[in-house]
Amino acid sequence: MIGINLYPLFSQKRLVRTRSGLRIRMRRDVALLLDASASMNAVDMPGGSTRFEAARSQARSLVGDLASGEVMTIIVVGPTPDVISPPSSDQAALRAAV
Repeated sequence: MIGINLYPLFSQKRLVRTRSGLRIRMRRDVALLLDASASMNAVDMPGGSTRFEAARSQARSLVGDLASGEVMTIIVVGPTPDVISPPSSDQAALRAAV
């Protein structure tokens, strides 16, 4: 297992109009936590990458899964947690932060 966790912080129902009528849609605010402990420096992932590099790659993929209007906060968890991206729905900015 690589060190990445995704936590829903807030969900909100909203009514949206689609081509087939009105639907209820959930909006999520999530926090993505990246483990930056020493064990994440181990080079045991496919392709010779570190666990942290693999977690960063997976984090960028999760950013792409955000639906329109959903918000993500990214926090690196090490000896001192570091918020590397405050709540944002800007996928390019979130990917850049990772």
